[in-house]
Amino acid sequence: MNKTIQAVGTAASLAALLALAACGERPATDNGLPQASSGPVTEERAAQDATAAREPDNVDTTILGGPPAAGAADDAQLAQRVQSALASDPDLGALNIEVQSEGGVVTLRGAAPDAAAKERAAELARSLPDVKSVENQLTLG
Repeated sequence: MNKTIQAVGTAASLAALLALAACGERPATDNGLPQASSGPVTEERAAQDATAAREPDNVDTTILGGPPAAGAADDAQLAQRVQSALASDPDLGALNIEVQSEGGVVTLRGAAPDAAAKERAAELARSLPDVKSVENQLTLG
């Protein structure tokens, strides 16, 4: 029993010692992350550390996807304009038509009640500025 208590005490002491050792200063690493400054915490140092954490110098935007391409916003706006035009049309407004745009090429997906409605949706999309072509994938049904 005495040896068990002694072993538990030794293990606890060793764990505490390792924990304290882990709290010490570590050398700076070159992993691209801002390193915390050493020394007493002052308002100035806290502000510098906060700025460094928000503004890393070497972020590789290719990994993060980078800023959206200029055309992505244009395509989203174009798809929204086509969607609005379809929704405001008295014959097509009640239909659930999905609109996507890529490079000015508008794709229509969903169901149309008849061939005339399918063609009307494509014509309406083609009539809008910046629409280069329309891929009419509407199904009849």
